[in-house]
Amino acid sequence: MATAAVGYASLQGLGSREGCLEALRAMAEVLARVDRDAGGRAANFASMVFGSAETVEDEGIDPEVMHAVTGGTYPVAYLTVSYDPDRLPAVELEALEREFDLRVLGRTSSRALNLLGFEPRPRSRS
Repeated sequence: MATAAVGYASLQGLGSREGCLEALRAMAEVLARVDRDAGGRAANFASMVFGSAETVEDEGIDPEVMHAVTGGTYPVAYLTVSYDPDRLPAVELEALEREFDLRVLGRTSSRALNLLGFEPRPRSRS
């Protein structure tokens, strides 16, 4: 099974903790519906509100990339979506991006890693 992930910053709610939380709640509802429509287990997500560049860096995200997106304004809503690209059409994520004014911070996929020569090892069952 192929997997992909994308990290986003949302411009909705930017500068307001309550606005960020409201945007993330709405995104969660949309993602739950999208996942149900795809038959379930097609997408997962994690979200949080970053209050500063330090919290961005603590989560392993380049603060300069976030600054380029937000202009240095905090708080900012952050969303990571992991999904099966064979079951979740790209058009669904594109609609989410438009609806919530999402900016892509980074993308990855198992297919891209395979092209780079990465071969996942089976997990040992100890």
